[in-house]
Amino acid sequence: MNQCYMELQRSLVTFIRGLPGNDRCCDCGSQNDITWLSTNFGIIVCIECSGIHREMGVHISKIQSLTLDNIGTSQLLVARYMTNENFNKIMEAKATTAKLNPKSTM
Repeated sequence: MNQCYMELQRSLVTFIRGLPGNDRCCDCGSQNDITWLSTNFGIIVCIECSGIHREMGVHISKIQSLTLDNIGTSQLLVARYMTNENFNKIMEAKATTAKLNPKSTM
């Protein structure tokens, strides 16, 4: 793979991880192993929530590792513009149930 392309990917991942809300799991707020990207939604989730996303199927949420997988630039750009914070603002705008937390059951 082109060295320049790999540097671009690493730069994007570093930038994405520093965006507002991306220091915690988008779903439960955990700070434990938040290295999983839902490329469909452009959000970062923890290891526990990534398993739940995988169970939903790739037609709903496709999970890839920010540290292990070779994620395409287009998927990283979705995450760059969505952010966990913006996603939750949209999804929770009219929520009537409590948000998950790191101690929530699967």
